[in-house]
Amino acid sequence: MNDEQNVDFSLLPGKCSDLKPQKKRTNRTSIFVGGQFLCGAETKAVEQCEIAKDSWVDETLIRQLLALDERFRFQEQCYRLLARRAYCRRELHQRGQQKGFSEDAIVEILDRFEDNGWIDDQAFALNYAEVYFNRKKWGPEKIRAGLVQKGISKEDISYALEQLDDTDAQLNSMMDVVGKHRNRLLRNNDTQKQKHKLVDLLRRKGYHPEVIFRNLDHLIQHLTDETTDT
Repeated sequence: MNDEQNVDFSLLPGKCSDLKPQKKRTNRTSIFVGGQFLCGAETKAVEQCEIAKDSWVDETLIRQLLALDERFRFQEQCYRLLARRAYCRRELHQRGQQKGFSEDAIVEILDRFEDNGWIDDQAFALNYAEVYFNRKKWGPEKIRAGLVQKGISKEDISYALEQLDDTDAQLNSMMDVVGKHRNRLLRNNDTQKQKHKLVDLLRRKGYHPEVIFRNLDHLIQHLTDETTDT
């Protein structure tokens, strides 16, 4: 999302006749050549390109300015997003694409953020897995699918799911799911149909069939126990 379409390159080359801070966006500077507006850019980009009043500017310099300005703007967008919550790399990449930033700018800034540890897909995957397992009661398979959709690597997904590889924790989570849906599961008095509904519910929640069937008797007992909280 550079602003080349808003630049009157016919004014170039020429002498910078004035630099003015923009009123609404005070972090940006308007550049004038021959008394006419040429373009606007982040003030720090203007300074980095060493553009000053009475300095000579040409098309090559302005294109460098626009490229640098684009990187600063995408960087600021990433800062704002990350201040709200953690994002994985693909999410930020998609946000950049949606805003029209160039692929070169997106990749360069995300590489820098990754190098500095400001985005960390492994940490993101671990947090995602813990949150959806503990709060939403999702099983490992549903968590895996969610992480794949977010572009997390197989290695990082495996690492996150390994931290959930606790038989007792999965059983307790499945019991919570069963307790929450107890009334619906018990609408039919046929035990076999109850089992089918229970297994189907837990599969949709993302629990592996082996884990479900290994604990099926315990889950059925929990389901039919009149003292179970609903």
